[in-house]
Amino acid sequence: MVVFIAAVYNEEYEIDSLVEHVWPYVDGLYIVDDQSTDRTVQYLGSFMDSKMHWQQIPHTGLPETVKNAALHMVPDGSWVLMLDADERFKTPISEIIEWIKSPASQKFDYVYFEQYEIIDGQHVRTFQKCKLFRKESITFSTGIHEDDKFKGTGLYCGWEVYHRKSSEKQKQREKEYLVTYQNLLDTGQIDEGRHAWLKALHHYEKG
Repeated sequence: MVVFIAAVYNEEYEIDSLVEHVWPYVDGLYIVDDQSTDRTVQYLGSFMDSKMHWQQIPHTGLPETVKNAALHMVPDGSWVLMLDADERFKTPISEIIEWIKSPASQKFDYVYFEQYEIIDGQHVRTFQKCKLFRKESITFSTGIHEDDKFKGTGLYCGWEVYHRKSSEKQKQREKEYLVTYQNLLDTGQIDEGRHAWLKALHHYEKG
């Protein structure tokens, strides 16, 4: 099987486009909502199709925790495609699926893409990010300064994904993150070190 996972929070303006982007190409969609307060859940709840699987969990504010919850829903042995709500594959998904189903994929367990960060339509930076993997090959780490953990053999093949943002949306999202992280610290769910690390990840100034 080839499936898609996403961790979402307050993505009412992105979620329908995201689903349409991947729906024709995958055997199932597995989406976990981090207690959205907008209409994201209403949209997900409108599906009466066996291809769509979703659940809402108590708000964590930690995307890695939500991604692990989504991964837990996926059938064993699946290849998994993953995007954030405002990310899209630039490489045709049909090309990716064709590779997965070819003998060439049998040598690998996860694939790195070139990710383009685009803010207000302007290219800001490029880096590599894993967006395709076998279910059993990855764990999304919630530890301080810990990267996602992979098992097996990885591949970089030049496929591309882009992450598009608007400056106003990003500023608002960063404020939401910072409030959430402060609440996690105040309630003892994370320590000072984790709090400082998370804050450093989420600061945005348009330059």
